[in-house]
Amino acid sequence: MLRLYIDDSKDDRETAVVAAGYLASDEQWEGFIAKWDSALAEAGVAPTAWNTRVFHMTDFENSHLRPRSPFHSWEKPRKAEFMARLIQIIADHTQYGFTLCVPVNDYWRGVAFWSPEYRRLDPFAFANWEIMKVIRDRLVSTNSAEKVTYFTDTVTKRDDIDFLMRSLESSSEHSRDFRLHRWLWAKVSKDTPMQASDVLAYESAKEWVNCYRSGEPTRDVRASLGALGRTINYHRLVTFESLGNHRPTD
Repeated sequence: MLRLYIDDSKDDRETAVVAAGYLASDEQWEGFIAKWDSALAEAGVAPTAWNTRVFHMTDFENSHLRPRSPFHSWEKPRKAEFMARLIQIIADHTQYGFTLCVPVNDYWRGVAFWSPEYRRLDPFAFANWEIMKVIRDRLVSTNSAEKVTYFTDTVTKRDDIDFLMRSLESSSEHSRDFRLHRWLWAKVSKDTPMQASDVLAYESAKEWVNCYRSGEPTRDVRASLGALGRTINYHRLVTFESLGNHRPTD
């Protein structure tokens, strides 16, 4: 059995949204959870009521502003070393990584050509669906018969994603193609694998800001995104032109 975890992020001006995450087997995710929890425990992260330890990339990056953070007093070299350890855990326990960035203005201009039922999708719902289709195509091309449980961040729980997933469930052909076992909402604070997706989503949003938002690069690619590169198999920036020739059902 496989599990796919999709998280989202956006830049500070909300000019783009990102869907990102990882696919791995049940066994790989269990190994990931053990290693990840151990790393966070050693860093002094306390367990939650669900007996999970939570790592939010935003909190980690801004820990110097948060006195209650276990990372508050850490200097940059120590944080970089810890980040490298987390990235290695992701690399060791996932099969397929993906990230898709959708510029918001381009999206709403592009979807004007779509049928009404699909114009209801906001940029993240679209990105979520596109990532699922990438995974579908990969499974079909490799003749994999393994079923997949699809997890989406519950923070983004909305009718448009529910519409897409119910449409998928109602079609036996689509359910077969997507190798659908079931789909569920998940949250970073309760579902540890979603924390790996949170890291990638954060870094991908930063890539948009640093490399694409102004029309030309303003900063070098972050070292942490560069290190994550070996875990990423699908990396795409959506354009207005591609949306005009696209349909969500393709």
